[in-house]
Amino acid sequence: MAAKKGLLAQLYAERKRAQRRQESELRRFEKEVDRQRRKAEQAEAARIRRDQAKERERLQREERLAREKAQRAARAEREALRRKEQRARQAEKDRARREEVRERERLRREQAAERERARKAEQKARAAEQRREKEARRAAALAEVTARDVEADEKTAELDRAVTAIDSLVRGRDVLFLQRRPHAANAFQESGSEGLVTAAVGVLAASTCPAGPGETDVQYDVDSSELMVKFDLPRQDVVPTLMAYKHMRTKKEIRPVERPRREVVALYENLVAQVALRILAELFLALPPELVHSIVFNGHVSATDEATGHPTQPVILSLIASRDKFEDLNLDEVQPRKCLHHLNAIVSPHPFDLEPVRPVWTFDPTRYKFVGDRDAVVGLDHRLDLLALSPTEFEHLMRRLYEATGLKSWATQASRDEGIDAIAVNEDPVLFGKCVIQAKRYSRIVNAESVYALAGVMEAHKASTGILAATSYFGQGSREFATNHGRMILHDGRALKALLKEYLDLDVLISLEKLPRDWEPSVIE
Repeated sequence: MAAKKGLLAQLYAERKRAQRRQESELRRFEKEVDRQRRKAEQAEAARIRRDQAKERERLQREERLAREKAQRAARAEREALRRKEQRARQAEKDRARREEVRERERLRREQAAERERARKAEQKARAAEQRREKEARRAAALAEVTARDVEADEKTAELDRAVTAIDSLVRGRDVLFLQRRPHAANAFQESGSEGLVTAAVGVLAASTCPAGPGETDVQYDVDSSELMVKFDLPRQDVVPTLMAYKHMRTKKEIRPVERPRREVVALYENLVAQVALRILAELFLALPPELVHSIVFNGHVSATDEATGHPTQPVILSLIASRDKFEDLNLDEVQPRKCLHHLNAIVSPHPFDLEPVRPVWTFDPTRYKFVGDRDAVVGLDHRLDLLALSPTEFEHLMRRLYEATGLKSWATQASRDEGIDAIAVNEDPVLFGKCVIQAKRYSRIVNAESVYALAGVMEAHKASTGILAATSYFGQGSREFATNHGRMILHDGRALKALLKEYLDLDVLISLEKLPRDWEPSVIE
């Protein structure tokens, strides 16, 4: 039994080995078949690649042949185009040569005709010259006299034109400056006050109005919408000092005729007034109304101080012009100097002699920065101390104030107490009448004698009203006397400050050392 189990085990083991050999053979066979299949596939792939290569070579050959054919066709077309262009250029050259030949022939004919005309004209000119020489010899003396007459008349006419140019400065203002308003508004939007100052400087630079050789400064106060101009006025030598040229026939010479000094002075005063009005007119035209409500104009002259020999710039004209009042003027019809008086301008009593006046506004360039090459300042010191004014300056200011309130026909009388005794007329249809005005530039209380004296002056002049204006204050007795009198008005420092602000838009200072007990310092500061 054990031997039988051992034999079966051997048979089983042998069968297993036989199966493994069969499986191994089968795998080798499958591998061989797979190798043969792959070899066949590779051979087929190689054949396909050879076929594709042959096809590509065929296509490339055909493409090369087609390209060569196209190139030959293109060369043939270019050659045909070149020959065509060559023929066209040759034809153009032939045409140009023909035109050139025709043009030369035309010019030759024209030159020949021109030479013939010139020859005939020369013959006529020689004949005319001979006739003129004969006539000139016969009328030499008369022609010489006539020439000097004409020269004298022309020189005189040139002087008259210079005078006319002065008289027509305001009428000749450039109304096209109105077109600059949008530019000025944009400049203000972009650069603020500096932009508006630059625009105003541009207006002055573009103006043909005569000016002096010195600097012209411009300032702008945005809070009050006020433009300040410090303008260099023309010098006196701009005014012609000769009135005419006279031909002295007996002496065969032309002599200048001097203009009387009073006329030269009047012409210069007219020139100063015309320049000021024209500059104001052109600035108001060029600058937007919403930005510039008024203009301060200080006119100075660049000169040499005869006493020191140093350069000086005396102010001979100063005014504040509101736009409303200025645009209400008919500038084509105004008399310039009277117009300045209407605008309450402070004008030198003797402009030709450069007698200075205190300007209504004082430029202080050290306190403010400058704009552009013209050093246009953009700030202003506008605190005017009434007690620092001279009597003449105080008189100018009071005249401007009370004329602004409606009084006319101002006539100042002599005074020795630093006050103003003046007679004015009220043109109001209801309250018209004569008004006596006295102004006291006092730093202390106004004594009662001044109030009594005003009552006496009113009686002497049969005045309906009396005004006593003072930079200081009145006592109780003076106020009671004025109230009992009934036709007397007292303006103390507080009232005077308020009136200047209301009618002249001046914010002034009154530097009193001592104030009444019922006054606050703020009322006069």
